[in-house]
Amino acid sequence: MLSLHAALELGPKETICLVGGGGKTTAMYRLSGELADRGNKVIVTTTTKIWPPENGQRKSLILSKDCQNLFQALECAWDTNSQVCLGKFIDHNGKLVGLDGECVDLISCQGRANFILCEADGSKGKPIKAPADHEPVIPRECTLGLGIVGWDARHKPLREEFVHRAELFSELTAFPLNKNLTATAIASSLLHPRGIFKGLPASARRVCLINKVDHQEDLPEARRLAKLLLGKNIDKVLLCSLRSTQPVWEVLG
Repeated sequence: MLSLHAALELGPKETICLVGGGGKTTAMYRLSGELADRGNKVIVTTTTKIWPPENGQRKSLILSKDCQNLFQALECAWDTNSQVCLGKFIDHNGKLVGLDGECVDLISCQGRANFILCEADGSKGKPIKAPADHEPVIPRECTLGLGIVGWDARHKPLREEFVHRAELFSELTAFPLNKNLTATAIASSLLHPRGIFKGLPASARRVCLINKVDHQEDLPEARRLAKLLLGKNIDKVLLCSLRSTQPVWEVLG
């Protein structure tokens, strides 16, 4: 098994947008830690809302509604921490309210970190989703779109209990509501022009991360899903168990 950063084969500087469901925040914080351990300056943020880092996650938290204030605080934060989480404020539910896409682009263009990791949509904790018209909010400087789906979505019925915006998912894929999801239906949702990669810059790479492939016996079926995705505007597929010490089982593509 591989680390996440090794499997992604990242360049020296990247702005990475995480979209989809099934473990985006876990993937973002995991990747941030791996990159920081290799001596990189890493910014984690969102253009939506996320749970802020916990105390044990070794990240400085900087909050401001003013992008220039964030810039100034960021330079001081690097003196004590190589991982910095940026946002506007913490809302009444305890969630971090994220930055405008333009602010993320400014930070990226000014080279204030080696890596910027940005969660660009929400899924209400569901393993798979269909995006609304207003999402994802993708910064123009994005170099890599990391689309995440939870392997636990397979064989679950297409309804809101398991799929965020189930009716829209059904509309995009022509897959009936309440029928158990198949690999073909999942692939159709990920590949659809109005799917989770919607709005990604044409120059950005597209990688699908299939999370919660927690057992070796899951691999053959997960590989079948990966093969439906590869060669159709998807550059690479990772079969992952993000909570494992080495989270990537296989890289396809």
